[in-house]
Amino acid sequence: MRKSSFIKKIFVALWALLSAGGTALFAAPAAQKLPGVKFAGIVSIDKTVHDWGDVTTSDGPLSCTFTFTNISSAKLTVKTVNKTCGCTSVSWTKNAIAPGEQGSISAVFSNDEGPYDFDKTLNVYFNDLQKPLILHLRGSVHSARLSLEECFPLSFGSLGLKTLSYSVGNMLQGEQKSMEFSLANLGSEPVSITWESADPDLTILPAVLEIPARSRAQARVVLRSNRSRFGRNIYRARPLVNSQKAPWELEFTAVSKENFAFWTVEQLANAPVADYSAEKDVYNVEAGKDFEAGFVLYNYGKSDLLVYKIDLGKNVEACLKAPQSLAPGARAELRFRIGSKDLESGSDHQFQVSLYTNDPNFSQIHLFIDAIIL
Repeated sequence: MRKSSFIKKIFVALWALLSAGGTALFAAPAAQKLPGVKFAGIVSIDKTVHDWGDVTTSDGPLSCTFTFTNISSAKLTVKTVNKTCGCTSVSWTKNAIAPGEQGSISAVFSNDEGPYDFDKTLNVYFNDLQKPLILHLRGSVHSARLSLEECFPLSFGSLGLKTLSYSVGNMLQGEQKSMEFSLANLGSEPVSITWESADPDLTILPAVLEIPARSRAQARVVLRSNRSRFGRNIYRARPLVNSQKAPWELEFTAVSKENFAFWTVEQLANAPVADYSAEKDVYNVEAGKDFEAGFVLYNYGKSDLLVYKIDLGKNVEACLKAPQSLAPGARAELRFRIGSKDLESGSDHQFQVSLYTNDPNFSQIHLFIDAIIL
């Protein structure tokens, strides 16, 4: 073949590609697919959160689909999907799904309630499992289109974030909890995001996130339960932007509780039964002074009541007395010190303390302390 003829054929091929829109040559990199999330050992679902990000009131109804795979050894059926808002419609695979086969859950958010941030939930019930798989539909509705910088106001280098703090929700022992969050490349060149964390119970996926210029992306945080970490815990990770460490860390907060799903009938019948009474209904406190508040904790059950952890709310400075376990029929004092130095005279306040226990019906106990600042 003559050289000029060969060059001409290459030119014709290139022209055909460009005439077709140039997608073969200039397409943006494909989004990195995140691994599935496992639930109760029976399904693996592609995501548990669908975040439409920043949309406008003129965008109209928003739709999404969750795809799941039956990873159990028996047929799987979606019994029902309960929604928490009339603004959402939902449909799902109705037939039984064989092991290894897929099903789907589709949702449409009406997007007709004006500008606001939303987080709608879907409770998915499989077979006879009492515990639902919880799916989230999220987004931020604006009256007008915002720039990338307005949507992601926190930045380091080319990395843009909406916030540094995320709530992951409740996590049962023996399980993992995950959520997805949005980030963006605010720059004019592609950027590589990696993560630095010393927390063994935290993973962010993908480990290396490549974001094209002026684009959004999703990352997934996965938290693992740990029996040494009951109650409210914060998991931290620092982003690295093209290997440069950001000056701040991201915080992911989850509340870890006991998991009673695998307790036997006998264990449940002989479980502890927690109750409590308050020392006072209301405390009258001199402004600027600390004060103490007390409760009595009871166990009316048939086995030891375990207090795994006590979380202290705002202004509750210390736990002065509390049991780690309580025998059947026993009682014990709880005592706390509360600070009021930053509270105005003439105001009334409610302070909170949370206990995490092995009572199947009262695994998280909220104690409230009411006070009037004189």
